[in-house]
Amino acid sequence: MLTVTISVRAVIFLVIGCATLIGVLLAPRVLASGASPDKVYQGDINCDEVVDHFDALGVLQYTAGLDVDQHEPCFGPGSIAAIPGPQGPKGDQGDPGPPAVSYFAAVTPGGSLAYGNATSAIRNGTGNYTVTFDADLSACAAVAGPGLVEGIGPVPAFADVWAYPDPLDPTGHTVIVRSFDSSIPGATNTAFHLIVAC
Repeated sequence: MLTVTISVRAVIFLVIGCATLIGVLLAPRVLASGASPDKVYQGDINCDEVVDHFDALGVLQYTAGLDVDQHEPCFGPGSIAAIPGPQGPKGDQGDPGPPAVSYFAAVTPGGSLAYGNATSAIRNGTGNYTVTFDADLSACAAVAGPGLVEGIGPVPAFADVWAYPDPLDPTGHTVIVRSFDSSIPGATNTAFHLIVAC
């Protein structure tokens, strides 16, 4: 006579597995948040748009601590699909932020102010310019680059331009702009655009 011994652990696993299987097969199909109908269901582990015995096998593997091949965007075993709730009320409008750029100028190679809100511009020497604004810019950041001004492009086209608030101006109203020709190397005159942000 053949004797079969079944451990308590095996019985527990069998009961849990069967209960899980029945729960998956009988569970209502709950759509995932934002999912398209007939596409994503609770219990559809392999994401084939139907809950069947293949999904039940995946649940049993998950219960046994084995790896389960999960496919997005469907829900994995042990997860719960959620139905989205109503949209919340619209929040209050925030305060307006500060202007991005406070001061700017476009200057010709000869040092003339073409346009911008600067009060004046002058060329002090080769590649050496001073641009003046009606404000204290000592705590601001100045950035300049070669540009097209009054139809005149930068000369040379690869001029290197940099700017900084004049530390020797006690009023803080002026910005020094220097331009260089990296192929020489040396100073060169060029048209440029200047922006000062505070």
